[in-house]
Amino acid sequence: MMVFLVAVYEILLLVGLVVNLFPYIYKKKVDWEGLLEKFTFYSSQIRSLFAQTGASIWIQAVSVGEVLLVRRLIKELGLKNYTILITTTTLTGKRVAKKFYPNLAVVYFPFDFTFSLLRALNLFKPKIFIAVETEIWPNLYYHLKRRGTKILIINGRISEKAFSYYKKVKFFMKKIFSLIDYVGVKDNISRERFLSLGMEEEKVSVVGNLKLASLYAEKKDLDDFYLKYSKLKKKGEMLLVAGSTHPGEEEMIIEVYQQLLEKFPNLKLLIGPRHLQRIPLLEKTIESKGFLPQRVTRGGWGNLQPPSIYILDTIGELFYFYSLADICLVGGSWVKFGGHNILEPLYFLRPTLFGPYMENFKEIEEVVLEKKAGIKVKDKKELREILEKLISDSGAREELSLRASRVFEEGEAILKRNIDIISTYL
Repeated sequence: MMVFLVAVYEILLLVGLVVNLFPYIYKKKVDWEGLLEKFTFYSSQIRSLFAQTGASIWIQAVSVGEVLLVRRLIKELGLKNYTILITTTTLTGKRVAKKFYPNLAVVYFPFDFTFSLLRALNLFKPKIFIAVETEIWPNLYYHLKRRGTKILIINGRISEKAFSYYKKVKFFMKKIFSLIDYVGVKDNISRERFLSLGMEEEKVSVVGNLKLASLYAEKKDLDDFYLKYSKLKKKGEMLLVAGSTHPGEEEMIIEVYQQLLEKFPNLKLLIGPRHLQRIPLLEKTIESKGFLPQRVTRGGWGNLQPPSIYILDTIGELFYFYSLADICLVGGSWVKFGGHNILEPLYFLRPTLFGPYMENFKEIEEVVLEKKAGIKVKDKKELREILEKLISDSGAREELSLRASRVFEEGEAILKRNIDIISTYL
């Protein structure tokens, strides 16, 4: 029966590939090297690496979020006796993986066809396959199981939308789930959904959200950052960092800052817009409010003519700028965008404020609010009031920092549970 179901699936997959392949290439969702990799035609360097090694650990991380999610997990596992393979589904995911894992093999995830999968499996010889979040690949799982490879899903979840679809093909899903050796899920809701779709009870456990342990700052990177930017904030000054901001939020933040300056003249503001191409428009907004825009890459911070507002015009440094801040605001949450990662400033134990629209980070928001480690601010008036209190009250800031540390204590426990589980299969 399983062979028949996989054959039907493969036919449907082939039809989908024929229909979508050229739009996929046209939209630049994959480059030509990546397309070859998806058909399992790898570079000589990759072929040579795996030809000389034994069993590998294969980690599938769809895109950027999943790639970063396993950064600490890979580091702490210490898999020195295995060749680690990271596959990604998106072009941006692959680029980020190559940046953060320069010493590991990184290629595109193959198309889920027998002819390509057999080539990949013969080359990679995986001892364990680890899917980050919930990745269901029927053909791959079927062939992995036939080879005796252990199949694990970490940080698993089934969204309400996916659950509604899976219920319609429950018989098929139960067959696929029977191939999986273990699923570590984020919460009880996901566990119940896996069980209702036919996953065996002993194979599913609630481990917690690995995102709480995903952030990691290398000491060298931090030292280099401070050497470059520490003079941006002078002694006696306080720095307010507003990160990942969107149109509509910046105007509100600048107006609140303008009001706060009357009482706190040593308060400085740095705005890191989510999209750097908007910086010229942001500069005009800043000027229209009576301030001088100052891009951080242009230096000269010691000679700024007040009143000025810093603009973060670099890629990949916002995370570290949060460490310089006294108070942080995380954008995308006062407009209907869905929020951004509030764990980044909390990682540095900084008092963190965010708006009411956090749909994209609901699980993280719930943990942070449960531990009272961050503050949800509904509007401009409340933002000014809370900032005024935090600036005036160092004790309130310290209390928020203490609560933030508890978020990451939970994250460390979740990381350890994932490591212990994976280690039993090595």
